[in-house]
Amino acid sequence: MKTIVTGSIAILCMFVYSVNAQELSPFTGNSRRPFLIDNIRQDDLQRLGAELSEQQVMGCFVSNLTLEQRSAIKTLVLTKNKQKLQIDNKLNEKRAQLKSLESSEKPKLKSINKIIDEIGALIVSRMKVEAECKQKIRNILTEEQRVEFDLNQ
Repeated sequence: MKTIVTGSIAILCMFVYSVNAQELSPFTGNSRRPFLIDNIRQDDLQRLGAELSEQQVMGCFVSNLTLEQRSAIKTLVLTKNKQKLQIDNKLNEKRAQLKSLESSEKPKLKSINKIIDEIGALIVSRMKVEAECKQKIRNILTEEQRVEFDLNQ
């Protein structure tokens, strides 16, 4: 009987010890985290990440962008995003109207079809804004950059 109690206490102590040892994991916010990358290398990685994000055009990596190209592309993308935001807001309004019409007591099919047509027109105009921006960006790029951009789209 004493061996069973002693064995149970020993197992319980090992369990408590292993739980306490696990509290020092890197995800608990403890200051005793493993240090995998030295500060110099970490700075290099952050700098590289910033450079790579500056070389991205509409989610695609394009190499050797000049400062003029970057600023022109940023302006185009900002204009595109503003236009898309306006269209998306109208699209959300139309979808809410459609939902209201469809869930009414006596839905009118003519009204529902009209809203569906308006939603379709907004989707088409959103796609046109995207295509226009893409073509303007392609005009800014050099031939090699254009090929790289088109391959990644």
